[in-house]
Amino acid sequence: MKNKLYIIFTLLISALMINIVNAESIITYDKTYEYGSKIDYFENMITINNKSYILTTTMEGTKIISPTTDFSGIQIEKTFELLTNPSMIKYNNNILLVGIENNTLKAYLLDENLQITNQKSSSYIIDIDANIKAYDYNNKVYL
Repeated sequence: MKNKLYIIFTLLISALMINIVNAESIITYDKTYEYGSKIDYFENMITINNKSYILTTTMEGTKIISPTTDFSGIQIEKTFELLTNPSMIKYNNNILLVGIENNTLKAYLLDENLQITNQKSSSYIIDIDANIKAYDYNNKVYL
């Protein structure tokens, strides 16, 4: 009797988890692997003056993409080949991109055309597996 209850409980949990995973993968594009290599990962999306910017990591590096208004193509894109563990926020109608590059914390301030207007880096070594997130609160940025 215990084994039957265990099997039924396991099947119900499995069915529930399959439904949750399918719903989340529709809403948030998750890691995709092809032949053991990470090919794309959706990080986040922001909007500045009715223009969308999508942050994604690919095999080529970290990319910021600005799609057309109907999402049929790409208006502009910029690749940061060495930047890992990125985080992107809207800051004073600009884009603030932070991440780890060569074991150093890097911060890039980009305009709407994805041109770098300012950049800063730390002077100490950071573990390449560290998770870096940026937050804007009261016109100040916290990492």
